Amino acid sequence: DYALKNGFKIDMCIADCGYYSSDMCIYFRHKKVHFVLGIKDNMKISVNRKKRIGISEYLGKLSNKDYHEITAQNGVYCIHTVKCSIRGTGTVKLIVSYKKGEEKEIKVYATDLLEKSNEDLMLILLKRWNIECFHRDAKQHLGLEDYQVRKYRGIQVVVLAVLVAYTLLVLSNLKN
Repeated sequence: DYALKNGFKIDMCIADCGYYSSDMCIYFRHKKVHFVLGIKDNMKISVNRKKRIGISEYLGKLSNKDYHEITAQNGVYCIHTVKCSIRGTGTVKLIVSYKKGEEKEIKVYATDLLEKSNEDLMLILLKRWNIECFHRDAKQHLGLEDYQVRKYRGIQVVVLAVLVAYTLLVLSNLKN
């Protein structure tokens, strides 16, 4: 809300499964903001108006033939998508993906981008992965988790310092 009220144009929200809720999906639809939200495998879905089943049960029925392989810069990824219904959310596209060789690390997302191709959806997920890498590096190598500040201004200063340090390291790495 703060960003939208202050003139930021937000086309899409991408978030982990800890942020998924039907209320969040309804909110994004109301604001005309697309979403790609991680979803827990205990959620129930209905595919082709059939009886609702848990996502983990749905995943158990998939075979390698159900996945489409996409080659990206840093590896080969497998993706499966299906339109389904989630109670309280409505029609979404379920995205199931993993990096080839890491089949046990399956990620599941719900999105309102119903007409996007598997390739387009994978590109979106890979952009999200860059954000995850930044968070990991900022916490492990730049000490983002080690600071204890209480005031909003202090939090801003710490986060900005980490962003500047990270940017300088990335630029230095590109130069070399």
